[in-house]
Amino acid sequence: MQVLLIFSAFEFVNYWYHRASHRWGWLWRLSGHGAHHAFKKLSSMNSLANHPIEAFFLILPRAIVGFLLVGEAVGAAFVSLTAVTALLAHSNLRLNSAIVGWFFTTNRFHIHHHSHVISESNTNYGCVCIIWDRLFGTFHDADTKDTGIGNVQPSYKNIFTLPFKQ
Repeated sequence: MQVLLIFSAFEFVNYWYHRASHRWGWLWRLSGHGAHHAFKKLSSMNSLANHPIEAFFLILPRAIVGFLLVGEAVGAAFVSLTAVTALLAHSNLRLNSAIVGWFFTTNRFHIHHHSHVISESNTNYGCVCIIWDRLFGTFHDADTKDTGIGNVQPSYKNIFTLPFKQ
């Protein structure tokens, strides 16, 4: 129960940060979140590819929630659950299930979030838990034709400098 509590609490905080980073251009640039959206093909290998600046925005909520709610064993279980789910959400495997996909973000939902079409990418903000999108009206289930924010896959150097160019 503790793992699910901290998982849900963190995902609630992360949902609102993620939604804000898409809504406000200054936060999108400041956080470097665009670097994570630059990939034309998602895979579990690039699931953790975030700009170093964004690491601060991703780690801080985890630290606050962890400090307030968690013990060491629960923290390890939470990190494991989050890591596995995030890797699967970015994978290119067909892992979508009506039961799992009601609570957890499946790759179909997260690939849609990475859509090249801005109105499509402004959905499904839950990186590992889709329940908050369902509750706050940002959930969308649809096929996605193209991902990434540019026309081609940028180099890692370009991804690193992306926040300073937008």
